[in-house]
Amino acid sequence: MNRSKMVWPALSFRQKLVVIWIAGFIASSAFNLIYTSYSTHRMMKEQALAGAEDTLQIADAFLSSLMHEMIGAMNSMQFDPGVITSLNQSRLDAMTADAVLYLNNKFDGMSRTITNMHIELLFRDESYYFSTNSSKEMDTAYLNRQLWMDELDKLSVFETLWVGMIPSYYKNDDDMLLSLARRLTDYNGNTTGYLVVSVQERIIAGILAGEDSSRNMMLIDSGGTLIFHPDFSLIGSVLPEYELLSSAGDASVADVNGKELLVVKRKLEYADWSLISLMSYREAISGMNRVYTINILIQSAFLTAFIMLMVYFVAQFTKPLKRLASIVASIKTGNLSVRTNIRRDDEIGQLSLSMDLMLDRIQGMIGQITYEQAMKRKAELEALQSQIKPHFLFNILNAIRVKVLQRGDGGNAELVGALSLLLRNIYRNNEWITLHEEVELVSEYVKLMNAMRKHAVKLRIELPSDTMLTEVPRFVLQPFIENACIHGLPHKHGEVKVAARLNGNRITITVEDTGKGMAESALLELRQRIGSGPSLSSSGGMFGIGMSNVRDRMTLMYGDDFHMDIASGKDLGMTVNLTFPVEAKEAAG
Repeated sequence: MNRSKMVWPALSFRQKLVVIWIAGFIASSAFNLIYTSYSTHRMMKEQALAGAEDTLQIADAFLSSLMHEMIGAMNSMQFDPGVITSLNQSRLDAMTADAVLYLNNKFDGMSRTITNMHIELLFRDESYYFSTNSSKEMDTAYLNRQLWMDELDKLSVFETLWVGMIPSYYKNDDDMLLSLARRLTDYNGNTTGYLVVSVQERIIAGILAGEDSSRNMMLIDSGGTLIFHPDFSLIGSVLPEYELLSSAGDASVADVNGKELLVVKRKLEYADWSLISLMSYREAISGMNRVYTINILIQSAFLTAFIMLMVYFVAQFTKPLKRLASIVASIKTGNLSVRTNIRRDDEIGQLSLSMDLMLDRIQGMIGQITYEQAMKRKAELEALQSQIKPHFLFNILNAIRVKVLQRGDGGNAELVGALSLLLRNIYRNNEWITLHEEVELVSEYVKLMNAMRKHAVKLRIELPSDTMLTEVPRFVLQPFIENACIHGLPHKHGEVKVAARLNGNRITITVEDTGKGMAESALLELRQRIGSGPSLSSSGGMFGIGMSNVRDRMTLMYGDDFHMDIASGKDLGMTVNLTFPVEAKEAAG
């Protein structure tokens, strides 16, 4: 562990990068190789099994076709009226010449149409036999001595005995025959003869042997007895591997006496026979193994070449990192005038360009900060001056009010006091004031408005005590008072009433005047203008804050919780209701 700590820090960044990359690449390649090897062998096994199954299926198709032809030929003979009549006649009397001629012609015709099988008709008393194989003489005595002939007598007329592969029943013939047999009867169910259909072993061998000499394809019955085997000496014996193969699946790789065999079994649709294909698993996949080995060698060669190329290119690509490292070291000493000057169309070039731009911006920001500090000191001085100016203005207004009072002019002194109070509220920085303070503000505003009017407007306040301390946005009532004085009561005396009521956590403030009001069309136009018109009023009032502005401010603060209703009629004045939550300050914050 200590040795690892000594070696690893001694490597450069480039060397560490190469080592880590090679280790990761080799690890991933090894994992991929192991997984590919496993998948390939599994795929090869599946392909080998699929190929064996296909071969077995083709053999089954040919064998089934041959068996169907044998059964078809047997049916043609068994149910031929002439054959039936001749057999029945032979039990009662000697066969006539016409019957013998008919049977000879029948078998001669069958021999010309069926060339790959033999059909034999053997009479029960061995008095006659007929065969499609005219070149060989049948040994009827030998045939009757066969054990399966006794089993044949136990079958019904429509049952077929699948005899299997037996020695030839022709004299002087060493061939093996695959045979089927039926018992023929008269109308009373008495045996009249036997019908045997056979094919030579070379026909079966041609179907099952195939072109692959490494594959053993055989035909067995339900007990494992070999009906056909490429080694004819084994026919009739029990397959040695039958007990081991019986536990294997229909298509699998089985371990038989320490040797892996590719085993495929297929049950035939007739009799109780099965086709079995046995092949060495290693021989089955030998071709694919060679391709896989060559592929591994090619991949290894490419991997080695690729690693060598990557080591070279990594070394070349990381050279600019040394330049960047030296630039960073210079920056650490406080030298911000250095630049990398590395221009490449890759990530290192982008990093170098970004570092140069960063140094440019840092130098620019230092200059900007220096300038902003100077401007900040200047702004602080101006802010101090702006705080002094309103106080100076209020002090002058207060002095004027005192001098006016000293001269006994109470009315003008009240106006000066109202203007001073109004200006103090305008210069306040807080957004929220109590409803009581807002009403005082509009009261002073009405006093100033009345000083400029010929006909005074009376302001009536009806505020329940539980609404006085409710916080509302500043200047929420002034635009409606201004609208009542300028538009509702332009040239006559009148009254403007401000009322409020609480309903749960909501407050409704009502501004109502006794002015001239407006017609329904004009009211509709006003509602549309307030709902979608400009935020600033064009009424020319003192503050320039119109009804649309109030609606925009309150909607921004309260959203759908704010409602403004305007009602009016010709000579009926105007009523405005503002409804919003009483937790105004908390909601906005």
